[in-house]
Amino acid sequence: MKCKNIQNPFVFGGTVAGSDFCGREKELAELKKDALSGQNVLVFASRRYGKTSMLEVFREARKKEGLKCMYVDVSRALDTPQFVDEYFNAFARELGGVERAIETIKNKLGFGLSFSIKQPGSPMDFAYSLDVGVKEKQVSLEQVMTLPFSYAKKEKELFIVIIDEFQETAKLGIEAKLRSIFQTHGRNVAYLFAGSKKSILLQMFGDKGRPFYQSVKTMHLGGIPIREWRGFISDRFALAGKKISNELISKIVTLADGCPYLVQHLCYVLWDIATGTIKDDDLNKALDVVLAREDYQYGMSWDMLSLTQQKMALILAGEPEELYAKDTLTQYGMVASAAQKALAGLWMKDVADRIEGGKHTFQDPFFKLWLLRNKGAR
Repeated sequence: MKCKNIQNPFVFGGTVAGSDFCGREKELAELKKDALSGQNVLVFASRRYGKTSMLEVFREARKKEGLKCMYVDVSRALDTPQFVDEYFNAFARELGGVERAIETIKNKLGFGLSFSIKQPGSPMDFAYSLDVGVKEKQVSLEQVMTLPFSYAKKEKELFIVIIDEFQETAKLGIEAKLRSIFQTHGRNVAYLFAGSKKSILLQMFGDKGRPFYQSVKTMHLGGIPIREWRGFISDRFALAGKKISNELISKIVTLADGCPYLVQHLCYVLWDIATGTIKDDDLNKALDVVLAREDYQYGMSWDMLSLTQQKMALILAGEPEELYAKDTLTQYGMVASAAQKALAGLWMKDVADRIEGGKHTFQDPFFKLWLLRNKGAR
């Protein structure tokens, strides 16, 4: 019997924190050790693998320890002035109050600012907009980027800066400028660069011609292992008197490749439709629901691929023993050179991913299932 008074305990689709967050203990411990040592780190993952959620958990833990740890999302900025605003707002909020922020503005920046309170009566909810002309924007960029370093030097304490969706700085044309600024901050500021566009990030930090070439330690977030999901999933089903076996939990996590969004989405539907002891048939029904919900998004992703990329995606979904086997390529009217180019295109569009052993897979495992159901592999 479904318990109407218990809220569905699985959460997906946004930043997840607190008791809704699962696993990543090893990654969080490693990231803490690196940050406290003043080591800059690149954290990257495919979309929906919980990168931003993990960074939020990390940030909250550092704040409880009394450390300064600011978070800025570059994707919110359409140009350099907006990025400067976002960065300054994040820094100002981290100071802990309006008065402290205004004092910092006067002492560190030395140019005009407009100031507004979003919610009157709430001293923590405020926003700034830098009043800077076009000719001054590069000056203001350097001044604002230097604020955490200046604070760390003055207070003699570490300042941690998390810059999410860092690959977007390349579009703003400030990649080289940021590198020239950050490299002077030494171990006073620990920068955690993060993003979900793996192909772009790996070029930014792995191409010899790019400013950030080999300047950081890298941390790749893959799927969360089955062992970290077992207690998390079974305990939540138990809240409503429902039982789920370890075998079925393993099937869920394997299907979703440990992807937090997909695991929680699948469990959310499963928790909602199943009663008593969860069965394989319940899982199949839940998977049908999830794939139906994702149909529009997956259809859009499919339509954005070229014809040769679509063919290569179907070949990859079929899991052939040899990706470029002549018989396989012949079925799709392709030759090896075209197939290799198409696969590179899938990687650049963050559809395919390179894994150990030189093999390739899909960044979103449910997209593969959608392909097999809707497009078919020969």
